[in-house]
Amino acid sequence: LPSMLILSPTANDDLWRGYLACRYRTLYQPFSLPESCGHSDADTPRDRPDILHAAVVSDQQVVACGRMDLQPNHAKGPRAQLRYFGLDESQRGRGIAQALLKHLEDRARERGIGHVWMEARVAAAGFYARSGYIDVGEGPTKWGVIPHRIMERTI
Repeated sequence: LPSMLILSPTANDDLWRGYLACRYRTLYQPFSLPESCGHSDADTPRDRPDILHAAVVSDQQVVACGRMDLQPNHAKGPRAQLRYFGLDESQRGRGIAQALLKHLEDRARERGIGHVWMEARVAAAGFYARSGYIDVGEGPTKWGVIPHRIMERTI
């Protein structure tokens, strides 16, 4: 793996801003969507026990981001939803996304979560399939331009 740190961005204002900028830059800017798409009501307060934020820092810049929303009381049993998972295109193929995904899954497992699901972008479904996720059906088309698949796995 390249030299990198996986950090929780919630305690440091500069890191938090870099994390949010990475979410926008990797997930919404390519579709010319507004910056507000990269923000969520669940980001405030940013340090919450039911939400795990993680950022990968390489060369002092956030190059990957991800959020895991813990759902311990879900009707189908304890689970977590992977959200806002993005990686700078220039960093692909270096193992960064795989390391970040494993980090978030490990943190969820430590909290008693044994199942992860997501609304994965169709363009990223292959990455998640290679990571052990199963495509269980069609998901929403967000903002009318980003088709998704529902994917899940036991961790």
